[in-house]
Amino acid sequence: MIPQEIVIWDDLTVQENMEYVASLYRLPADQAKTNIDSLIKEIHLEDKRHDLAKNLSGGLKRRLNIIMGLVHDPEIIVCDEPTPGLDPQSRALVWDFIRDLSQKYGKTVILTTHFMEEADRLSDIVAIMDHGKLLVVDTPENLRQSIGEGDLVEIHLNDDNLLDEAYTKLQDHKSVLDLKLVSDMLQLRCLNAPSKLASIFNRIEEIEGLVVKDVKIRNATLEDVFIHLTGRELRE
Repeated sequence: MIPQEIVIWDDLTVQENMEYVASLYRLPADQAKTNIDSLIKEIHLEDKRHDLAKNLSGGLKRRLNIIMGLVHDPEIIVCDEPTPGLDPQSRALVWDFIRDLSQKYGKTVILTTHFMEEADRLSDIVAIMDHGKLLVVDTPENLRQSIGEGDLVEIHLNDDNLLDEAYTKLQDHKSVLDLKLVSDMLQLRCLNAPSKLASIFNRIEEIEGLVVKDVKIRNATLEDVFIHLTGRELRE
């Protein structure tokens, strides 16, 4: 188990933290040394091996927290939100490490996360839950395709008070395959979106005083799947 909260002993060094956990599992000394050396190298903590844990940065403490849960070489690993607060470089390192646990070392990894990009990049199978209820289980690719074909278009307007009226205007637009009102924007799906934007904008701007402030065209993500299933943005 790799907990979300960092659980380390501040007045022990990186290596001593690892050795202490190994002793709790009664690992033979030679096996403990082999596992510890390998994990410290894999997570790039070699130069911090003899530093006190309390003197590590937040990102390095989280890396130590991760490998402490692996010192006994478990077959099943539960990672509870392993990357909050990490800078992009550290997050990428942890993602590569977690991916290797499965692909390189054959471990079963159960990962909980609110970070949809993390779930998409690391998971073979994704389960989406809301209010304690399991909504769907499938591969990331199948889940993205489940919300339909076409491009996703996000439209921000100059007046949020008129979003409902703009939503109504677009409901019967022939190019719009799906339409949602999400937070402070309109989100719609259509085929070959760039060629349809002028017509969509003209329809919106039939409403007096309303203009399109910003638009984004992108591919579907797992967060879009979550919104499609629950009708709202991801939250804690």
